[in-house]
Amino acid sequence: MTSVLIREWLDSSEVQTKFIEPGSPWENGYAEMTSDHRICPNCRATVPADAPEGVCPACALRAGFEPEYERLGDFELLREIGRGGMGVVYEARQISLKRRVALKVLPPGLGLTDQAVQRFEREAQAAASLHHTNIVPVYATGEDQGCHYYAMELVEGQSLSQVLDDLRGEKSSPLMEATVTQVVAGTSDAPASEPTGAAESATPSDTDTGGRKWFKTVAKLLADAGDALHYAHERGVIHRDVKPANLLLSGDGRLCLGDFGIARLAQEPGMTVSGSFIGTPAYMSPEQVAAGRVKLDHRTDVYSLGAVLYEMLTLQRPFEGDSREQILTGILSKDPKPPRRLKPRIPIDLETICLKAMEKDPDRRYATAEEMAADLRQFLQRGLIAARRAGPLRRAGKFVRRHPLATVTAAALLVVAGLAWWVWIASARQSHEAALRAFADARYYLSQGEYESGLERVEAALASSPDLAEARLLRARLLMKLRRYDDAVTEARGMVEADPGDWTGHLILALAANAPESAFRVMMIPGGEHLAEVERLAPDTADAYHLRAVAADDATEAIALLDRALAIDPAHAEALYERSRRHAERKDFEAALRDADRLVAVRPRSAQGHRMAGRLYVDQHDTDSAMEQFAEALRIDPDDPITLNERSRLYRALGRREDAFADIDRAIELDPDYARSYYERAQLQASLERVDHAVEDARRALELKPGYADAEVLLFETLLILGRREELAGQMKRWEEELAAD
Repeated sequence: MTSVLIREWLDSSEVQTKFIEPGSPWENGYAEMTSDHRICPNCRATVPADAPEGVCPACALRAGFEPEYERLGDFELLREIGRGGMGVVYEARQISLKRRVALKVLPPGLGLTDQAVQRFEREAQAAASLHHTNIVPVYATGEDQGCHYYAMELVEGQSLSQVLDDLRGEKSSPLMEATVTQVVAGTSDAPASEPTGAAESATPSDTDTGGRKWFKTVAKLLADAGDALHYAHERGVIHRDVKPANLLLSGDGRLCLGDFGIARLAQEPGMTVSGSFIGTPAYMSPEQVAAGRVKLDHRTDVYSLGAVLYEMLTLQRPFEGDSREQILTGILSKDPKPPRRLKPRIPIDLETICLKAMEKDPDRRYATAEEMAADLRQFLQRGLIAARRAGPLRRAGKFVRRHPLATVTAAALLVVAGLAWWVWIASARQSHEAALRAFADARYYLSQGEYESGLERVEAALASSPDLAEARLLRARLLMKLRRYDDAVTEARGMVEADPGDWTGHLILALAANAPESAFRVMMIPGGEHLAEVERLAPDTADAYHLRAVAADDATEAIALLDRALAIDPAHAEALYERSRRHAERKDFEAALRDADRLVAVRPRSAQGHRMAGRLYVDQHDTDSAMEQFAEALRIDPDDPITLNERSRLYRALGRREDAFADIDRAIELDPDYARSYYERAQLQASLERVDHAVEDARRALELKPGYADAEVLLFETLLILGRREELAGQMKRWEEELAAD
């Protein structure tokens, strides 16, 4: 059994790896093992029995264990510099040219997928195509001993993230002090927009973040970074992960942009974000955060550079939070606190540039990174910047001061209307922000498999903002997950009527038509027609490929679509679940279990992955492992009727009928509208020759799910056993009528 690769998607998803606590029962060895595979004690991934150091490759990479090698191709490895989401960076010596370089390596033994290698190669290609003073150049690429690598300039210095951490901790930063000295020596004394009194104040240190020297340095460094981004954008490369950790400050005061690990060419597919997050939360643009069909372009990098500027000015990130979701909600629904409220000595022009770059609407940002860089240089040269603050209000204030008598009369007439308008605007804005927060919560609950909570939050979002189209889509998907097919169909029909080109509405209708558990009347939807519209309209996104796979009849076709979804978003939990199910259809137990293991890592708070693993073990007649998985699923979610249903069936197969009844009765109590539970209990009743009770439960299953073939057969058999010929004849007549209507 091959290892599960966690590393390739760990940094771009919600995965939280659990490390061993001292004294933990897993401290001294594996939690489980067989002759050919084991379970990593850190993250519960399946690994080969001979895995080095007793952990999976992802955890080995984190802990520092890796294959022994001292040379790769033309490069001699000297020391490790750092680790990231796509490998290890070493200081190395290029033997042929006798120069030191930084060598980024994708080590072997990680169970690498084609997508992981392609992503690494894409990073190298994107960086190698760019030749700019402020972009870390790539010298060479290659592969040796199973290791993919590329060599780049060794930038002697620190990342901007390290510099900011030092400044926040009030530590000295000799590198930044030297940079400030160089910048100030090459610019004029003070910008015109310095607040009154600032120019006369003493600066105790060259890295005093409230002094004029600091503000000049910030403007110069980020203007250079803006030029580098514009150069990349002109060549069709969008970085998508601009942040302090990816901006390297060299010893000669040069700020260099590096790490193109998630860069995309502008013309490539996959530039639409659909429910998957790509980037680092604190610096992501609103369009990166937003779910749905949102087209990303170069202005997403402008926003991220604005967020870096904000942090350099204030030493605080624009949006803080105790969790990833709080940060993402802030990016979507709140304006950043104006920097001068945090530090009044920040020049007004720098604050204006920062806030324009961070506008939520891309059309209101700088059109290019070059324009932002030009404004930063105007600030340095004490010129007029292009960005403007709330100009109309400022001009109105000047008019009032020039014409006080004329404005008093107009103000008296408009004051009541103005107050009413202001209250209305404030109320509408508050309502919209509440809707966005509820929508972000609902999307998070969907990603974690907590569908009831998600539905509650999305309905709160729609109550505040009924026209929020993405919330309607999310509600339809949650309804499908909860098997409320009629409600989902109603929602989807409304979406298609409002916009015939809405592929998501067509797909919800196709899914409802093909869902095995949907009601008989819902199955009359012409699913094929809607699916044809989906194929015509759907974008290249992880969500689109996943949903199309769910609607596919053929398992091989479905797996191909799911592979494409997971290539775009390796942590797409729903795609992992569906691919595990499809592998099980094809009797590929190892592949199915591998995806179930990854699903557990992606959704640690959900019972879904353990429940799927339990089903797989049942199919393999490994009842002990199945029981362990169902027990773990119920430990996570004791009130999950589906897991109770599954375990009840296993208890029945093992002859433990009392336990089977306890689980199935509890499942029905929790979800009295789930037809499958009544069918399972009917079977259990029939096995104990409680035929009357079996008939009652079979009828209830058919009431909830007309056309439920298994329940129809069971009802037919039990009525026949009881000799209830009149009821049997009546039931057969109803079936004939339904078939005729079909």
